[in-house]
Amino acid sequence: MAVLCIALINTLGQLGGIVSPVMVGRIKDITGSTTPALYVIGACALIAAALLLWGLPHKLRTSDKR
Repeated sequence: MAVLCIALINTLGQLGGIVSPVMVGRIKDITGSTTPALYVIGACALIAAALLLWGLPHKLRTSDKR
């Protein structure tokens, strides 16, 4: 199971590496600036962080206490 999770993480990372430059270029062509593309990337990062915090069980989020 761990192998599948690692493969999924690698696949999503590679997908982001392909999609992000294409998206930034397309948004720059449309708007003439890269600023909106950076806002989109930042929003995606915030959504991913919120999903991670919401999706992790409470025990995993608090297990780092010493």
